[in-house]
Amino acid sequence: MAEAVRVDRAPRLDGALDDPLWQSAKPITDFRQREPQEGEPATEKTEVRILYTRHAAYFGIHFYDSAPSRIVATELRRDVSRAWTITSRF
Repeated sequence: MAEAVRVDRAPRLDGALDDPLWQSAKPITDFRQREPQEGEPATEKTEVRILYTRHAAYFGIHFYDSAPSRIVATELRRDVSRAWTITSRF
């Protein structure tokens, strides 16, 4: 179950998730894997926080990786150095 928190203004959208508004949302952490062993606990920690205003929903996602030096980028796009910010307008 996920719980979104209503806020009066949009959080700062800079990819850092250090805006105090993000701290008002309870993190969702109980994720399960699909592959290679469906239904088992996730092998890497992930936190998702959900905020919403009258006009938009905001998802703050922190993906952890126990071996970040082993990540290989096979496709580079504009703004690749910034963390993802996904917004949905109502």
